[in-house]
Amino acid sequence: MKKVILLALLGASIVLSEAGCKKYEDGPGISFVSRKDRISNTWKIEQVTQNGEDVTVQYNSNNANFRYDINKNGSITASGTVLSIPYNVSGSWTFQSNDEEIRVSFPNTGDVVYIILRLKQKELWLKEVNNGNTYEYHFIQA
Repeated sequence: MKKVILLALLGASIVLSEAGCKKYEDGPGISFVSRKDRISNTWKIEQVTQNGEDVTVQYNSNNANFRYDINKNGSITASGTVLSIPYNVSGSWTFQSNDEEIRVSFPNTGDVVYIILRLKQKELWLKEVNNGNTYEYHFIQA
């Protein structure tokens, strides 16, 4: 009987701690993989919205898919086509604000700060507020 009670308490504590450990708005609730390991990946655009309107086609035109290559060492490469303009640029990234945001820096373009909404091993959702517009980027593992 003590084992049943102990298992029930353990299960309840896991459920409660998972609800309390949720770092990002859209998850995951809990992960045993470090944030740095989860964000280090090759990411391709799945969906982009601007003020709630789907604008994904601007990032995936002419089969030149926009993607981020994020490395553990703090380097990042962005490549693809945005608004029919192809490019390939390298820079750096860091976590900030208690790992709830990511700052991306590219030469000649300045820094962009994204709020992390979801950070899973195969999904990355970022939000950017810029000049009165709200962009939401949903990436999947490439």
